[in-house]
Amino acid sequence: MFDSSPALESRDLIWVQGRQLKIMKKKIRKVKTPKELCFNRCKKLWNDIIYLRAGNKSEISGQEARNAHHVKGKSNYMLRFDTRNGINLTSYEHILGIHSNDPDKVVKHHELINNALKRREGDNILDILEMEKNNNSKPDIFMIELKLKQELKEYQGRLEK
Repeated sequence: MFDSSPALESRDLIWVQGRQLKIMKKKIRKVKTPKELCFNRCKKLWNDIIYLRAGNKSEISGQEARNAHHVKGKSNYMLRFDTRNGINLTSYEHILGIHSNDPDKVVKHHELINNALKRREGDNILDILEMEKNNNSKPDIFMIELKLKQELKEYQGRLEK
């Protein structure tokens, strides 16, 4: 249930449409469920793994970078938190290349990203990610968090060697 701290009294909580909300300094904030908190931790772990694996450099240009990008989207948990589906880019490559209004730039950058991904993961990685994209199963977010923590430790261990 809800873990109330000494500073939080029952008068500071309200229920709206079945959701518990906190009233803090005249602002109402939604109390996040354990699942929502875990989801946020998974997003951070995923980003950290992408940055660490790339050495905080763009996997396209080699410049300093901290913009993780989902190559095949993030339509489900399997795809969203699969680190093979991530690539580190510079701000320019991410915003002006991937999300550009210029179709030629978008095509060029997608080719660069797909080639970088194939070099790193193998030629069939795009097919694997496409199959994951079409997978409708919803794995337990808490298990995904454990997997991501383990993967992060593995990358950290490789760096220490």
